[in-house]
Amino acid sequence: RKAMPITATVFIIASMALAGLPFTSGYLSKDAILVSVFEWADLNGGAYWLFPVVISITSWLTAFYIFRVVFKVFFGTFRLPQKLGLQMPGRVLHEAPALMKYPVIILALFCFGFVYALNPISLDSSWLYHAFHLQTHNEGKYHVFIPLYINVMSISLIAIAYLVYGRKKIALNLEHTRLYAFSYNQWYFNEFYQKIIVNPIMFKTRVFYAFDQKVIDGVVNSSAKVVLGLSKIAN
Repeated sequence: RKAMPITATVFIIASMALAGLPFTSGYLSKDAILVSVFEWADLNGGAYWLFPVVISITSWLTAFYIFRVVFKVFFGTFRLPQKLGLQMPGRVLHEAPALMKYPVIILALFCFGFVYALNPISLDSSWLYHAFHLQTHNEGKYHVFIPLYINVMSISLIAIAYLVYGRKKIALNLEHTRLYAFSYNQWYFNEFYQKIIVNPIMFKTRVFYAFDQKVIDGVVNSSAKVVLGLSKIAN
């Protein structure tokens, strides 16, 4: 954070927008999505309520994991030499060059809600929202309830992430659990893809290649030898 103040600042601003915190553009877009899904579930009822539940959990997980990155990268100690087992000079971190720095500053400005709405916490005041000629949300309980319960939980999870990864006041010690291994290995999707998709295709290509080399090319080459032999006899 001290070595890269501008990078840290714009990254934190972008993280706030990604988490959908108030006064950011992400708050407005998340409000549009969540309120629409809740109204849709309320209209249809039954199993349709599963969708608001899933999208709420996804929103909370997003807030937690992006601020986990923030606290581990910008609030923790520099552990790269220790992790790699290398000796590095004391000051290896530095600010991004101007060609990268100024564009991200501009992008960070567009993460604020006031760029898109006179009232940065009201979706209905967004000029961008009305530019698409979308149907205005019905004023009701969801306009008050959804942003409140989503952001209270998101801020609580961010605080927990800070205690765990920023201050290290809480030790999770999940490294040896199956859930950790499952998550660390990306749900073993790569292994599944390798065994179910890649390996059968590679086996098929090896079989076809061998068939081409041994059978097709063998027949062609043998036929050529026979023709050459007959040509010599005829000659």
